[in-house]
Amino acid sequence: LGALESAALRTADPHTLWRFYFVLGSAQLTLGRFEIALEHTLKSLQYAKEMSKRAPVAHLTSLNLLGNVYMAMTNWDQALQVMEGGLALADAIGSTRLKGTLLLNQGAVFASLGRPRDSVAAYQKALTIGQEAGLIGLQGTALNNIGDSYLISKNYPRAEVFARQALAKFREAGEWGGVATAQSNIGFALMGQGKIREGDAEVRAALRQNQESGAKADQEAILGELGRMYEQAGLYREAVATIREQQTLSAQLFRADRKKSVAALQEQ
Repeated sequence: LGALESAALRTADPHTLWRFYFVLGSAQLTLGRFEIALEHTLKSLQYAKEMSKRAPVAHLTSLNLLGNVYMAMTNWDQALQVMEGGLALADAIGSTRLKGTLLLNQGAVFASLGRPRDSVAAYQKALTIGQEAGLIGLQGTALNNIGDSYLISKNYPRAEVFARQALAKFREAGEWGGVATAQSNIGFALMGQGKIREGDAEVRAALRQNQESGAKADQEAILGELGRMYEQAGLYREAVATIREQQTLSAQLFRADRKKSVAALQEQ
């Protein structure tokens, strides 16, 4: 890694250095090494400002990553500040897709801060952008996140409406991970309305799809929510069995993450 960094620095080319530190920051974020990810992302931002061509786009791309790093660090104030700057820049350069992404992230931060109205408002703005620009995947994600907000507030009929709309958009976009997420949300919304058997079938179908695609982290999250829905319905035996299933998967994920982190450190 040191040799690669030295080679990048020798080029003295802002674009090369921006790309190098951006990729490095993204990789460190994925590995959960947030402080190092922050350091490299800030360096990418520095070199983006020095570029002679496409500087605003590179700057905006790095701002989006920086917001993600602050979100991972649960530094909500810094994340919001970065996103506000990113949204202003996206408007200035007409970057519709990244503006939509920033709004989705902003909505997630508001949700984490317990500001559901602001969260839904941000998702609605992202949805409008997706509709106007014909970005089907963005529409699906925005609809799904709005549905999530209604699940959290236990407005299950509204949650079902938005989850079904999200499912249709994800299918249209061919985003099968999104399809599984929306289908599980439909199941949770149905269970919240007392339709336990029907809802359970939807959730189990989503779990099978994640299992087939190897999306174990998504499986684990869905199992955790399914256990809570069983408990809420008073089905304690099913809740315990589901939580045990989740714990087994959590242990597998932990071992896999540890192995990946060790391999990454050995490679460096």
